[in-house]
Amino acid sequence: MANKNYQSNIKKAKYALSEAEKETLKTMGKMLVQELRKRVRKKTGQLRRKGIRYQLWRKEKSLRIGYSNKGFYQQFFETGSQNIPKDPLLLPIIEEKKDELQQMIKDHLKKELK
Repeated sequence: MANKNYQSNIKKAKYALSEAEKETLKTMGKMLVQELRKRVRKKTGQLRRKGIRYQLWRKEKSLRIGYSNKGFYQQFFETGSQNIPKDPLLLPIIEEKKDELQQMIKDHLKKELK
């Protein structure tokens, strides 16, 4: 009787899923930043060009979208303050794009699992 060797592909599959998650988060970040830049007030050129960023945290597998130092004051419009009325941009965009983001996740995972 011949010896049969079996090779596990679990490590390969885990790696592929991990890469798919990262790629999905990166794509989501780019899409949300583009949408935010479209909706920024016209007067804030610095914010539109350099003030909106996304950051992908690979270890935590999380995506953070927000304002850089160039967009420092936008956070006050986002949350409101004593002197500035609340005028959020980020949360309404995420709410609008929620279905699209969920579909994007499904598509990326399907593509990777084939």
